[in-house]
Amino acid sequence: MKKIILAGLLLAVGSVAMANSAQDVLKKARDDYYKQQEAERKAAKAPKKVERVKTETAEGVEEVEAEEEVKPRTPMEKLEYNANKAAIKVDYYERVVRSVAREEKELDGYNEVLGKKKSKKVKEQKAKTEKTKKAKK
Repeated sequence: MKKIILAGLLLAVGSVAMANSAQDVLKKARDDYYKQQEAERKAAKAPKKVERVKTETAEGVEEVEAEEEVKPRTPMEKLEYNANKAAIKVDYYERVVRSVAREEKELDGYNEVLGKKKSKKVKEQKAKTEKTKKAKK
């Protein structure tokens, strides 16, 4: 009789201890699963930065999705990425300078027609740009 009571008592205490350890294992597994899901969601969101670009066609306006490049991680990739960005900016500013020069020429033509005199600043700027053009050649 003592053996049966002792065995029942050990079984009851052991099952409670095993239940707690099983719950701990399940809790850890759940936490790991949720962390993994969260990491996958963040990873999925990061590279999917999409920029909508509107293009005009004969039929109307269409929206085209262009994916933005993922930022590089290694030093060499960063260097290439920055070089590409710099080249794009230089190209943009060169186009702006050409556009401004074209507009200035157009305004000079209008000023000649209207008979207006050029200001000293404009004359000095033209002289500087001509010198730099000659120096580049």
